[in-house]
Amino acid sequence: MSPRSSSWSSNYQINSTAMKTSSSSSKSTTISYRLFSKMNTIIVLFGSILLATLVHAFSSHTSQIGLTIPSSEQLVYTSVIPAKLDLHTPLISGVSIGRYHAKREYSPELARIYSRYLSNDMTLGALCPNGIAHDGTSITKDDIDEAIVFASQQIQLYENANQQYLSIDPRGLNFSAYIFGALLQARFNEFITQYLTSRKCINKYNTAAILPTIQIPKNTNLNQEYCNIDKSESNDIQCDPNYKYRLMNGRCNNLAFPNWGSSFHCHRRLLPPDYSDGINQPRVAVTGQPLPSPRLISQFLLPDILIPDPNLSGMNMAWGQFMVHDAYRTIQNLGLAINCCLIPNATVHPECVPITNFPQDEATQAFNNQQCLNTVRSIACNTCSLGPRDQINVATQVLDLSNLYGGNLIDDSLTLRKFQFGLMRGSIDLMGNDTLPIRRLPKEQDTLDLTPCNEPLSNPQLTCYHTGDGIRGNQQPGINSIHIMMRRRHNQHAKALAIVNPHWDDEILFQEARRILVAESHKIHFDEYMPSILGEKLMKYFDLEVASDGYTKYDPTIDPSTIQAVGTASLRMGHSQVFSVFNVLNKNSPSYSFLLRNKFFEMSDIWAGNVNGILRGLVEEPDNIPDPFIVSDVKNFLFFNPRNPQIVDLASININRAREHGVPSYVYFLEYCTGYQINDWNDLARFIPEHRIKELQSVYSDFRDVDLFVGGLSETKAFGSILGPTFGCLNGIQFHHWKFGDRFYFEHGGEAGSFNIEQLNNIRQVSSLANIMCKTTDMDAVQLNPMFRASEANPKVICSTMPEINYELWREYGPMKK
Repeated sequence: MSPRSSSWSSNYQINSTAMKTSSSSSKSTTISYRLFSKMNTIIVLFGSILLATLVHAFSSHTSQIGLTIPSSEQLVYTSVIPAKLDLHTPLISGVSIGRYHAKREYSPELARIYSRYLSNDMTLGALCPNGIAHDGTSITKDDIDEAIVFASQQIQLYENANQQYLSIDPRGLNFSAYIFGALLQARFNEFITQYLTSRKCINKYNTAAILPTIQIPKNTNLNQEYCNIDKSESNDIQCDPNYKYRLMNGRCNNLAFPNWGSSFHCHRRLLPPDYSDGINQPRVAVTGQPLPSPRLISQFLLPDILIPDPNLSGMNMAWGQFMVHDAYRTIQNLGLAINCCLIPNATVHPECVPITNFPQDEATQAFNNQQCLNTVRSIACNTCSLGPRDQINVATQVLDLSNLYGGNLIDDSLTLRKFQFGLMRGSIDLMGNDTLPIRRLPKEQDTLDLTPCNEPLSNPQLTCYHTGDGIRGNQQPGINSIHIMMRRRHNQHAKALAIVNPHWDDEILFQEARRILVAESHKIHFDEYMPSILGEKLMKYFDLEVASDGYTKYDPTIDPSTIQAVGTASLRMGHSQVFSVFNVLNKNSPSYSFLLRNKFFEMSDIWAGNVNGILRGLVEEPDNIPDPFIVSDVKNFLFFNPRNPQIVDLASININRAREHGVPSYVYFLEYCTGYQINDWNDLARFIPEHRIKELQSVYSDFRDVDLFVGGLSETKAFGSILGPTFGCLNGIQFHHWKFGDRFYFEHGGEAGSFNIEQLNNIRQVSSLANIMCKTTDMDAVQLNPMFRASEANPKVICSTMPEINYELWREYGPMKK
């Protein structure tokens, strides 16, 4: 039995050797089960937080998330951030804060946090006779059989709704049939859950704790192959422990749990979901009423104000987006082919979550008084179990450059390869420069996101490019330029390796070049980008620093999979760093600027040969500070296309997505990270400026309603980072998992894919973003760390003085290829 199917949430992993579930007995129709058979053998895997109902299963539990703080400020609960890691810099002199350990992510005491919002069951009284709820232990085989009949009827109605929308917008016919099939199985299990919770009057707490432990029979009407998508371990996956290269789909990174970190795998959670019905309906206010409109929050709490960071460069924002695209890709039902704002709307699709109930402003008036923002729910992930909904991530969930190389069944990596000398395909821009391949063939179309390319009306032949990230690689010229830079670097590696190893065939050259480039990206992530946002203290605490010598050690008990709260909120802090005006600083042609709002999925600047100028502009111009301010270009003009002009608001999407993913509100993650229980608005003053608290109060009725994205951006900066304590904590946890839960992380030793020590030290010494920029563009000089603007402390270095990888360290002696 998979650990994922036996815990209350899709990522609350328990070692499979310690889990036992009993099958239905022939002597009784009652489904009996027990979570553990031998308490003294229990091993709780990292990344897990268990409900209070499971606490008794721990024979011993000594690890705590936080350190004890002085009695004058005694915390009620354990926390991720030790209290001695003071919220205010500088760190208390002489105090050792220790190092983070993934075991600290779970603690039985943490149930005291989420029990508060899971016990807030507004509909329970109306459903339960005498208001008495059950824990789910009385479910019988007859109940399951009846639930399957109900689910079969509901899934047919669900499919009918899809067909009605496909008849209106046939674009949905191009959506991935594979993903849609998996969605149907997930929805089928949700309908079973819905029936059982209603029939047995099971509250939100036990829907999360008990129902996922119940084995359900295979449904003969739906293909069970989709269960393999999310099972952490599978008999159908055979891993070669001696294979030195990553699989393109991310599988077999963890040899015991081959699906950890793979594409088409569920996100994992640090806290259980807070769905209004306990199953799949978006989070509501603590009163049971709807939360404030995401667009209203965007209008009043996230205004368009630019506050440039005095140190960071625009590359910080751009590289952060590139990194996030590598590991996160959550897609919407039918690829956004559903229109939830039809007026009149005869049929409301069950996956619609339109954004309405917001006042008109200058932007909406410019778009014909637009009153509805079309938003569709994310694809549900099939956990092959009952209980709350989770969402699927179609990207590989580790930092492996899947956005460059392709990493799933849809973005086929083979279409990106030249199959000669390990090279990647490309094309030539109008100035003769090397760029990405042109996106033309049907098999190169993105069937996960049906957003169209925004070709210039005057030059429709200037189409989008083919990347491993589908249409997203063309989202704006900055991200596309980084794709081009990294593709050029891959081909440089392949050509150099072919010289020192002429006997290597195309496959080995491709995989070795990929292996080196992924290592270079790791060096940039952990040595340049992460320190720029977390600061020295959190980097040290979460053990994220790149070592100067020797090896690090892989931990096979750490799940590297992506965290819901990070993907829906804390790493989206980069959206507040986005700026409106991009400067293109060309070397041999006139420089100019463009507005971001005019360049979504519009690649004319790339076609015109301006990649080098765009990259130069990113390192020269200042970044914006992560704060509760977001520019209009992504609030009112996101993905603007003159063929279909409408408001798309990124801030509203972030808020809406977290709610429909069931992500709990800000105060619970604040408490999870710091240990401070928030009991009223005044308690927030330690973390959020008082004037900002008043602004939040003007929109939210209750402090427990504040969305994580909004609350996290509102926090005072802490620990010497550019983030507040909650976002710093959540991002640090994710980065820690990406480092120690990835068997192929470039510094790990003793693994099949490890570099020898000479190769590793050479990568450490040579690899940097500045070096890659120098090697792949026409730049003459660039600052040592392009995440920051040039300064006396970060001087520019002449590109010709920068060393190259010593490819001789990769030389092998073998027979010449024929």
